[in-house]
Amino acid sequence: MRRGVRGANRECKYYPCHFEGQDCTWCYCPFYPCMDRRMGGYMTISSRTGKPVWSCMQCHWIHIPKAAKLILEELKKLGADAPTRELQALRFKLWLKLHQGCEPSDLQDHRRLV
Repeated sequence: MRRGVRGANRECKYYPCHFEGQDCTWCYCPFYPCMDRRMGGYMTISSRTGKPVWSCMQCHWIHIPKAAKLILEELKKLGADAPTRELQALRFKLWLKLHQGCEPSDLQDHRRLV
């Protein structure tokens, strides 16, 4: 959180892992595993271990530049030692805030939220 918003990290060998132009501030999601399908994630079987794992491949909202900045600001207010329950409440509050005024079909389309 000390570095601030990073923007696109085109030097990363995995870029883009979600979409071209994504903000890479949250390469490792502070809300993982959210276990909330509304965010775009889903349960899958790990090809490495054969065990169930939460996949964020379809979760785009945290990589939208506007969202990355808002999440950083709110997490700084909450503090580094915030309990999981507070982090999950914050995640949902921010997700709703970013989606206000959107049609249901817009919720999974990051291009409409930029």
